[in-house]
Amino acid sequence: MTQASSILILVGLAAALTGCSQEPLCPALSGCGGPDPVGNWDLAPGYPSCTEDLYLPPTDKRLTKPILPVAGQPAPEPAVYDWCDLLINGGRPTPNMAGYYNQPGFFYESGQVGQANLRIMADGTYTMGLARTGVFVLEFPAECVRMYGAVDGAALNPADPMSAVGDVCKQLEGPVNDSGIGEGSYSNTTCLSNPQDPGGCLCQFDVSETGGPFGPWQRTGNTVSFELQVNFPSRATFCNHGDSLELTGTDGDYLFGVRGLRTMKFKRN
Repeated sequence: MTQASSILILVGLAAALTGCSQEPLCPALSGCGGPDPVGNWDLAPGYPSCTEDLYLPPTDKRLTKPILPVAGQPAPEPAVYDWCDLLINGGRPTPNMAGYYNQPGFFYESGQVGQANLRIMADGTYTMGLARTGVFVLEFPAECVRMYGAVDGAALNPADPMSAVGDVCKQLEGPVNDSGIGEGSYSNTTCLSNPQDPGGCLCQFDVSETGGPFGPWQRTGNTVSFELQVNFPSRATFCNHGDSLELTGTDGDYLFGVRGLRTMKFKRN
């Protein structure tokens, strides 16, 4: 094989690989820089934020003491575990009672940031308030909800034999709803049969989460670095138009430590 042939093959391979690459879900916004982004900013209408669609496995709650990372290293990724582990009967495998009383954990991927307020002060500090709201669904396979003795037509409240009866999904609805209310961010749970998995259940629930970081900030060129309390600083390329502000995670970084959050547009409040 000649050197020219080798070059042509490599060029063709590079073109093929480039053609198969996945386009980013959140293209970078303008990074023009401009004046220091000091001000009180709210999410802009029409384009509040963009979060990449990630697969985020739920945390394995069986691990009561997580492994501590070495200083300077990121925390380990959450372990994937079997949903059934949280639905195993707690010592009551009778066929006329729901077979799941260990509360299931709530989990959703790539929740969008729907509300935010960013205050960047001239004294070199900032505060960010974030809110995630939306409707999400937990999917429980038939093997999980029926293999431990649960049957349709059992009492919705096993402690009260005179309570109303329902199918397996309605029996699951109460414990799941109680678990969500206990965690404080999840409510209005409704569990129905899954048409795609006969015998399985889909539990829909509302999410309302608030929070956000605060701390010092500093500017270098058209990049702003926001200090975080429990993670490395978040760097964002910015463009300040005066009455609007655009932020993009620098070099693929997540904004404000929120996994998947790539870009945000703000209007001056």
